[in-house]
Amino acid sequence: KGADPNANPSLRVAIEKAREVNMPQDNIERAIQNGTGKGDSQALQEFTYEAYGPGGGALIITGITDNNNRTSNEIKHLLTEYAAKMATPGSVLWAFEKTVSGWISKPYSRVTIPSKDREALTGLLDALQEHDDVQDVYVNSDDL
Repeated sequence: KGADPNANPSLRVAIEKAREVNMPQDNIERAIQNGTGKGDSQALQEFTYEAYGPGGGALIITGITDNNNRTSNEIKHLLTEYAAKMATPGSVLWAFEKTVSGWISKPYSRVTIPSKDREALTGLLDALQEHDDVQDVYVNSDDL
């Protein structure tokens, strides 16, 4: 997709998010170089994980990583901490529709999260959003 944020909307969003958390410009430029294959480390890869959270909510977790094994293990660990589990590819996507701006849950797939599970789900969503490699998390619940 290229290293020009004006021509690459995904890159532009990633740069904006990096700046929001005060990432140094050197780190941003290094990540761009790595992502375009011009840097020292291996190329960055996009990922999409599917999971079921506390209370049965379907989750789609998207992001970019330079190490799939590390990221996968860290995400699995976070899911386990919050009584959630990784789903097999394709088992959650049915509940969502891909749009230009991301994934939205289909109206008939939305679930109500039991009150006893809302705190755990909120904690999980916060933990996933804080993970360096995660860009977005989508859940098919209107409760949050």
